[in-house]
Amino acid sequence: MTVAGRLEPAYLRVDPALRSLIDVVAFGLPADKPRKTGPGPRSIFPPIGDDDPLLIWNGGVWNWLDPLTAIRAVAALVQSRPELRLVFMGVRSPGAQVAEMEIVDKAVALARELGVLDGNVFFNAWVPYDERQNWLLEADAALSLHVETVEARYAYRTRVMDILWCGLPAIVSDGDVLADLIRGEDIGEIARPGDVASVMAAIEKTLDLDRGRAIRSRLTDVASRHTWEYVCEPLLRYCREPWKLSTSRGADPSDEYLARLERLYSETAQYARKLETVVADRDKELAARRKHLTRPDLNSLFGRTKRG
Repeated sequence: MTVAGRLEPAYLRVDPALRSLIDVVAFGLPADKPRKTGPGPRSIFPPIGDDDPLLIWNGGVWNWLDPLTAIRAVAALVQSRPELRLVFMGVRSPGAQVAEMEIVDKAVALARELGVLDGNVFFNAWVPYDERQNWLLEADAALSLHVETVEARYAYRTRVMDILWCGLPAIVSDGDVLADLIRGEDIGEIARPGDVASVMAAIEKTLDLDRGRAIRSRLTDVASRHTWEYVCEPLLRYCREPWKLSTSRGADPSDEYLARLERLYSETAQYARKLETVVADRDKELAARRKHLTRPDLNSLFGRTKRG
């Protein structure tokens, strides 16, 4: 924006944060409340009873997520909560452009090894996007766990927004902006990435009836502040009153001076980069020429030089 001439000293003084030029439109939620339009996991998987505590892993299972810790936590809790269920909503993406993830086979194998496959842990092939609420609305809480990577800090997992839309307490890994939201609004539990004991504790807290009711009582208000209409307000505001920086810098001599310095610095930097490229290319050319000169060629060259 500086190179394009959009950041001028006069405007920086008036709006140091530059929110008049740069603002945030986050991923939003439908304004309409979710409603059941078809079957969910309790009817799809017969072992899941109507009153069994149900955790749902909505969205796909990708290599950068952590279903293994979720399965280990549930398997450990089954010792004291034999009726606890965990459903993975979709493990086989129908999109041809999405490669099958190896973590899926690892998750199924782990559930089988721990003795919870098809009894406490269930894997569904896929749920169409428009039917996702049918599964979420039958759950008591939702899980979204990720591996601790640099990607996690910058991720904005829209599956968590669906959890919020459907009014579910969320159990998520720490380390991203939505974990910060859940912690700040107190609408779920945060677990340490890859920590089975931490996930177990988060599940236990979320399934506590009083804790669950308290979370759900806050979710409606939080969801209303994340609808598309709400999050798009900065964009709508600009569209209603569009503006652009004036080409005139005003009468302040210091603005003119700073502007000239900015242009000079930018032009000098561009020239320096171009000069570096030219010099580097010239050096490569000279090195190539030296490499192809044989010793007789050098002797001949020096001989001619001496005679000359």
